[in-house]
Amino acid sequence: MRNDTAIFIITHQRADKQLTLKMLKQSGYSGKVYLVVDDMDCQLQEYRKKYGDNILVFSKKKYAEKVDTHINKFRMSSAVFARNACIDTAKEMGLNFYFVCDDDIRCTYVKDGRTGKMVTHKITDIEAVLSKLVGFMENTRIHAVAFADNGAYIGGINQDVRNGVKYVLTKFMLYRTDDPVIYESIMWEDQASCYRDLGVGKIDFSIMFLSAATPPNEKGAGGCAEMYKSSTDYANSFMVLMARPDCVKIVPGKEGECRMRTKQT
Repeated sequence: MRNDTAIFIITHQRADKQLTLKMLKQSGYSGKVYLVVDDMDCQLQEYRKKYGDNILVFSKKKYAEKVDTHINKFRMSSAVFARNACIDTAKEMGLNFYFVCDDDIRCTYVKDGRTGKMVTHKITDIEAVLSKLVGFMENTRIHAVAFADNGAYIGGINQDVRNGVKYVLTKFMLYRTDDPVIYESIMWEDQASCYRDLGVGKIDFSIMFLSAATPPNEKGAGGCAEMYKSSTDYANSFMVLMARPDCVKIVPGKEGECRMRTKQT
């Protein structure tokens, strides 16, 4: 992997279960990789004991004071603070590009729907794929690019697959250090920040022939699981609405639930 590029894995209370780190090693990654842990994590000493110099610790309170959370009172378990801490860390390290991953990616895939039927191949040389993504970003004015979430392929050859892109960043993202995505919103920070960027002409998207698979949220202890379990789709959707009230609306769903929709323009 290039010396000007590194992978940051944001993690919380999962010192004993690092699926992404395991996946990277098994898939042939040999470059720089660090676990980004907040100083309020009750497992911080376990992280340090297991991973040593591959741990980067940031002050969660410091970032909580300057991040726009879209709400006055909030829980500190959101990933938004770690995502913004990665920006400063990348600059301090002198990197030109950096990836940010969730800590529970169990597998990455190449998806091929050109024949009209979805064909899935497991990525076995992920370093080659990541190097190509960095080269792609270096030679374009793409603001940020990501692997699509594996759930985006429900239904097979859906409209997002046909379009080739999905305008959201999630799971496994690549950024420019000199023009990073500044994250906001305590929940659904990925959608809120991406919608905001698209509104000012910045190009953030996931490529629909690459995917990252994670376990269902309810099966994952640690991370942001407890925060989202105690929230609702209405509250989460409202965070995105505040980022882009001109193009987002909340509509009634099944059984009294509410869903976020993009307004047709």
